[in-house]
Formats: sequence, structure tokens, C-alpha cells
Amino acid sequence: MPHVQHLYLFSRPTDGEDQQLRALLSETIGATPKVSITDTPQGRLYSYSTERSMSETELRRELLTRLIPWGRTTHSAFYLPATSATAEITHVAFDLDGTLTTTELLPELARLSGRSEEMTALTEAAMAGATPFRESFIHRTELLRGLSRKALHSVIRSITLPTDTTLLLRELSLPTAIVTGAYQPFVEDICERVGLSAFVGSAVRYTADGEFDGLDPEAIIDAEGKRAFLEEWTAGALASTLYTGDGANDLDALAAVGHALFYTAQHGDLRGLVHQILSADLPPLFPTTR
Repeated sequence: MPHVQHLYLFSRPTDGEDQQLRALLSETIGATPKVSITDTPQGRLYSYSTERSMSETELRRELLTRLIPWGRTTHSAFYLPATSATAEITHVAFDLDGTLTTTELLPELARLSGRSEEMTALTEAAMAGATPFRESFIHRTELLRGLSRKALHSVIRSITLPTDTTLLLRELSLPTAIVTGAYQPFVEDICERVGLSAFVGSAVRYTADGEFDGLDPEAIIDAEGKRAFLEEWTAGALASTLYTGDGANDLDALAAVGHALFYTAQHGDLRGLVHQILSADLPPLFPTTR
């Protein structure tokens, strides 16, 4: 028997965006009948059913593979709850670069090396899923070799969080973590600022002279690494976990959790969106899922 699933868009799309999204949903899920649409004060709800012979996690993964590039192009934020996500949320986790921060670390570091254009092209390809994350991350990091530890940490300290995002991280009463492939010193710095102790990031190396020497290949946090961290950190409670991310490296985590929020910092109001989800304030979505 098919399950009714939901995708909540935190905006009113243009006619062109709406047509793109309907086609994307129908192509992915084989929706019959067509996707039903409900407008709400906060945005637009797309409800659909499917009889495809795959697990819900596989379906969500396939759907997110298509939705993430669309969301990045349109600067949209959307919420994709699993049909099993009927209990209250117990854990909250966030990606870092481009999700919590409006400024991303690697492009800022690339300016110091005079490699901005190369870095921008490689980053966009990776975030859209056109290039495997690990391959792209290593390539982008190679552009930065030779930077001093002092320069690296100076740029890290210069990157700020939006005021409302800082407030959100400090006021959440649920267990909260930052789960990212970004350089570990960057993650540690942000967590210290907002008072978080749960995090994971990619370890970096320095030469004996204190120059940046790239990544530890065994400690790169890729899409699978993010999902594995969430599994361990929540003690398996993925169905009651809300995870927020903005790129292809978030795909496994978003597909695995019960509450997936795609959000880019360009959209704004992360605090408001998270509180709407935590308070189940998205009618008529929650009456059908909780």
C-alpha cells in the first residue's frame, strides 16, 4: 500500500519553479495521481504517494539527489520528513559551510593564494554533486598548500555566523551537533563560540615549519562519514533527528534522518524555520505525520 509523503517548501515558488518541482517529483516517485498542492501562510506543501518497489530511504536519497541541485539554483529551503517521523524530535544537527555560515572557508583561503576562480568552480561542482566530494575536497585543498597556520586561523576567526543563527545554536535545549566535512580547526572554533561540544570535521596537517600541509586522507568526513557520526551520536535515533544541510555531501545524512531540512544561508531565517519544525507549526503537514 502506498504511503503519502510530503515535501514542504518554505516559500511560494514562481510558476517556472513550481513546474520544475512538480516534474522532478513526478519523474522521481512515479506519482499517480499527480502531486497534490496545498498553500499555507509559510509556503507550499507538496504531497505525493508512490508504489515504487524500493525502501523509503532509497526513495528519499533519489529524490534528494535531484532536489539538492534544484534547491541550490533557486536558493530554496525545503523540509522532507519521513513517513516514520511521527515522534517528537530528540536531536538536531547542522552542516557548517554555507548552512550556518554565509561565508565559506575555502573560498576565503583561496583569495590568499590567488586561486579564487579555480576554488569557486570546484566548490560549485562538488556541492551540486557533479564531482565526488572526496575527490573535489582533496583537489581544492591542494590549492591551499603552503599557507601558514597563522594565516589559516586568522581567516577562520574572521568568518562570522549570522546573529539569529548564533542565537539558535545557543538556545536549543535538545542535543545539538555540527556535522561537517569542513576543516576541523574551523569546526572547533565555531563550536567554542556557540558553546557546542558535539561535532565532527576533517583533520588537517601542518609541516614542521607550521605551513598548511593538506588533509589527513584517513580522516576526511564525507557523506557516509556524516551519516555514520549521526548514527553513533544519536545512538541510532535517526528517525527522531533533524539534520540541516545544503549540498551533495549532506545527501546520506539527509536521506537517513526522519527530518531532513535543506537550507542554504542565502535563504535566511534558519532560526525561524527550525523552530517551525520543532514546534510542529506547519499546518496541514503535521496533522498527517504526527
